[in-house]
Amino acid sequence: VNGRTWLFFEDIPIGIPRARLGCVEIFARGSSEMTVVMEQNYHLSYPCVISANKELFLMPESGEGGTVNLFRFTRFPDQTELVSILFDGVALVDTTLPLLYGAPPAAPHSPSVQVLKAIDARRHVAPNQFI
Repeated sequence: VNGRTWLFFEDIPIGIPRARLGCVEIFARGSSEMTVVMEQNYHLSYPCVISANKELFLMPESGEGGTVNLFRFTRFPDQTELVSILFDGVALVDTTLPLLYGAPPAAPHSPSVQVLKAIDARRHVAPNQFI
């Protein structure tokens, strides 16, 4: 992002029974302190960061919550807003499936559809090439 390198990951604090999402900026000789990206009252992991229409989105694994949600970064990398619930009532533990196959139909110009179209255009690109 803007010539900077970021690493997103699952973080499980000591004594907490569920993971949250964190990230660090990578430098030539180390990294920044961890920034908490997202924390819910259920387990989060596998943070997929997606660039579409000059915006950045986050689609984490949230199977324990029973949804696959799409978030927009309102301030990168630590503030997001919910854009769309792509799947509801399912416990997907790998969000690669929505990345590869899309989500249920929505309004054709909604942010979630635009993100999925951008993903569709990149299906033949390695996952780490999304951002």
